[in-house]
Amino acid sequence: MPISLGRDLTEPVAWAGALAGIYLVRRGRWLGAAVALTVGVLARETTVVIIVGLIAGEAWKLARPALVSTWRASWLLAPLAAATGWQLWMLHVWGTLPIRTGQSANAGSLPVVGVLESLLWGVVGQHSSGVAIGVAELLERLVLLVLIAAAAWAVLRRDTAASLGETSGWFLAVVLALSVRRWGTDVAFLRATYESWAMSILLLIQARRVPRYALTAAGLATLAVAGMYGYLT
Repeated sequence: MPISLGRDLTEPVAWAGALAGIYLVRRGRWLGAAVALTVGVLARETTVVIIVGLIAGEAWKLARPALVSTWRASWLLAPLAAATGWQLWMLHVWGTLPIRTGQSANAGSLPVVGVLESLLWGVVGQHSSGVAIGVAELLERLVLLVLIAAAAWAVLRRDTAASLGETSGWFLAVVLALSVRRWGTDVAFLRATYESWAMSILLLIQARRVPRYALTAAGLATLAVAGMYGYLT
């Protein structure tokens, strides 16, 4: 978020829409959720993983009579329709899909391979901004991996109150993050993987036994990024 605030408002607007959508889904306010999630996915295409997760959760409830759900949850298809329509319109205008441009075009490799290849990239003698920035970016990568691992542990132990839809959205966000071809500079990889960061925190703060080490690391990393960008600008 500090990086995005220094450049544009893509991630803050997308996360505001996604978070409002998740809240409204919990309250069963489907039309409001559809509007909020539409704002989120139009601000940032990859917010679609959260929407798909929420839809999967509600579809699972509908398929299980013992679980409470409603066909009004089909309102969640509206953000997908809006996102698809926007992508097709921009394909007509630009000749290419927006999701295939910018940092999002960095996605699409085999999961984990790109992460492992670039985990130590630039730490010693290869980073144009010096070793200190390279070390800082290594620590940022490690914090993200710790967050993902801690959230995965909470899910496996069924120690989080997150819904099935939220957990599904988290899983898809993690797959997206681990499929990035290269975790390069923090501007690129922190923005490309922000859904996994945000959804991991959402799951962790709902855990019965909150892993304070992971959340503390995330908070310190966020403050450090904000301080670094404030200093550099």
